Amino acid sequence: MAFEFCFDKLYTVEIQEYPCLYFLDGRIAKFRTVFPRIDQMIDYRKFMGEGFCRDTFVFFKPICEGCSACIPMRIEVDKFCPSKSQKRVLKKNKDIKITVKRAGLPTPDDEVLYAKYNKLRHPERNKDEYLQGIFNLHMGYPYSYEMRFYIEDRLIGVSILDESMESISSAYFYWDPDFEDRSLGVYSMIQEIFYAKLSNKKYLYLGFYIRDISNMEYKSRFRPAQLYINSEWVDFYPDFDKL
Repeated sequence: MAFEFCFDKLYTVEIQEYPCLYFLDGRIAKFRTVFPRIDQMIDYRKFMGEGFCRDTFVFFKPICEGCSACIPMRIEVDKFCPSKSQKRVLKKNKDIKITVKRAGLPTPDDEVLYAKYNKLRHPERNKDEYLQGIFNLHMGYPYSYEMRFYIEDRLIGVSILDESMESISSAYFYWDPDFEDRSLGVYSMIQEIFYAKLSNKKYLYLGFYIRDISNMEYKSRFRPAQLYINSEWVDFYPDFDKL
């Protein structure tokens, strides 16, 4: 673990190493982690534009030696048009009601939903990790919003969206496994793109795209998109996944 202090930018940079969360083969992930001042967090777009993601109140990006699988991804919202399959997902979920509000303390319904989701996706986590995780999602960034999805009065999904001057970042989405057949991950992302467009934003950032992780495959179906490769944003061209 290494530290540096950037006097010209007034934030601390830390190099951290952890077992990789995506490839469970023993490899170690290495991250450049930035701890900004609270007044610098409004300039989220600069961090996003350099390929960082957010976790609680810090920004990070992988700098793993010998591995470049985690690729930041973003959608140009003005150019997006739903595909035929995405239109079918919209039609399937036309009974869903959506609300958007500033993020705040997670509600009891949020906690129940998040625990249910984690039991499916992350069964290794315990209750304390659930509670800390949902608190960090809802409270980690001062300009976050909650996009909440309901069928009648039942909460079935929550998207956490981080807003900056020209973009929105899709920080996290958790949903009710009872509705797995509705493709809620695809549906929520379409609605996030629509919301970003209504908010006059240029980009929706999607976090990392990892070609070899099956549950990220759906991101590749959102076009036109850009990937952050070799320190620049390039178009996600059709044959990328074949390389």
